[in-house]
Amino acid sequence: SWVERFLIESELVAAQAALPGPDPAAAYRVVTELTARAVGATQRPSSLPPSVGPRVTAAGLSGDTMEAARRHSAGDTTGALGLLAAPELERDAGALHLRAQLLDEQGKGGHPTDRLEGIGAYRLALSFDRASARAARARLRIAQLYLEIGFALEAAATLRPHIDPPLPAPYGRWAALTFAEAATRAGNPEMALAALVALPAVEQIDESSAWVLRAIADLRFTTQDYVGAVEAYE
Repeated sequence: SWVERFLIESELVAAQAALPGPDPAAAYRVVTELTARAVGATQRPSSLPPSVGPRVTAAGLSGDTMEAARRHSAGDTTGALGLLAAPELERDAGALHLRAQLLDEQGKGGHPTDRLEGIGAYRLALSFDRASARAARARLRIAQLYLEIGFALEAAATLRPHIDPPLPAPYGRWAALTFAEAATRAGNPEMALAALVALPAVEQIDESSAWVLRAIADLRFTTQDYVGAVEAYE
C-alpha cells in the first residue's frame, strides 16, 4: 500500500514521540496526511487548454450499448456501467469503448488508481478496435490520463507514433498539444517544439491557438533559440 511504501516504522515512532499529549491516534493522522502528500506529489494539474479534453461520444452505437449511453446522459452512470458489464458485450468494441469513457468520466478528480483503471479499459477497447475515430479518442485519453497522474514519459510514448501521420480530426491537433506537454515535462523540449511547429495553421483562433503560440515561444527560449523566442512572444 501507499502507507507501507511511504512510511517506515521509525517514522511512526517519531510521530508518536512528537505528540504534545497522550493521543496515539494522532500519529495515524500524520500518516494519513503524509500519504496524501505522496499521492499528490505524483500529480500535476494539466496546463493544457480545457478544449483539448474530448467529450464522451456515442456515435454508431445500438442496442444495450445505446441504452447505456442514454442512462449515462440521464445521470445514471452506475446503471450504464452495469449494462455494459453484460457477458454478451465482453467482445463488443463499441461497448468496450463506451465503458472506458464512462470509467474515465467517473474517475475524474479521484485517486491515481482510478485513472489507471480508465487507462486499462481504453487499452482493452483498443485490442478490439484500433482504426476508428473512437480508437483515436482512446489513444488521446490514455496519454492525457498518464499526464494527469504524473507519468509524462508514458504519455509521450503513447502519442509519439501518432504525431506523424496524425490522428484523424479533431484528435490530431489535440494529440500534438498533449504530446508537446508530455515531452516538455519529460525533459525533451526539442521534441515538444517539433510537434508544435509542425501543426497546420487554424482558421479560427481559440484558446488552444493561444496556448500553442505561447508554448512555442517558451520552448524556443528553453532550447536557447532566443531570437526565435522573442519573435514568437511578439
